[in-house]
Amino acid sequence: MNFDYELIRAAIIRRAVIDYKAALRYKDYAKIAKLEKFFLSGWGELLSYGHGEYIIEHTKEMVRNEK
Repeated sequence: MNFDYELIRAAIIRRAVIDYKAALRYKDYAKIAKLEKFFLSGWGELLSYGHGEYIIEHTKEMVRNEK
């Protein structure tokens, strides 16, 4: 039986981005800090293939452009 870990990796990052967008919208600074720490952690960088900083900046830009 083959298991596609790529789907799990993508789902974890996708959920974190959804939560990060909500935290940015509602200015939940504690959650923002926690999610930024996750994206920049070893685990977050592994799951995002080293794109943690990009995810943070791109998500902030998406939220800014919603207004």
